[in-house]
Amino acid sequence: MTRIIPLYPNKPIKPSPSSIPSSDLIRLKEILYRDFTAVLAKSLQEIIGPTPKKWLSPKEVCHKLNISRRALQRLREEDGLPYAVIGGEVYFDPRDIEKELRRRKRTMSLKPRLR
Repeated sequence: MTRIIPLYPNKPIKPSPSSIPSSDLIRLKEILYRDFTAVLAKSLQEIIGPTPKKWLSPKEVCHKLNISRRALQRLREEDGLPYAVIGGEVYFDPRDIEKELRRRKRTMSLKPRLR
């Protein structure tokens, strides 16, 4: 606590509970809270990266990768494509699917396949 040195030592100073009105203190608290949460959210986003909007269903993943359901199953089993089971249903993290798309882009051949 800051000690107040009086200008007139012989005249006693009556301490006031606060020289700032309570409405101003409430407003200050709201501003500090808003600014703090904004800085915290930005810092967390920089640390953990952007969060995916939602998990993708197998149907959405097949459409995005342009593969069949069986090919997706092979990716899960053989290549270790990460997935989660939520409520008995299989879902995929969009970030993992983006990685798979990048991997497929690198390994694509320019020559057409002969069957």
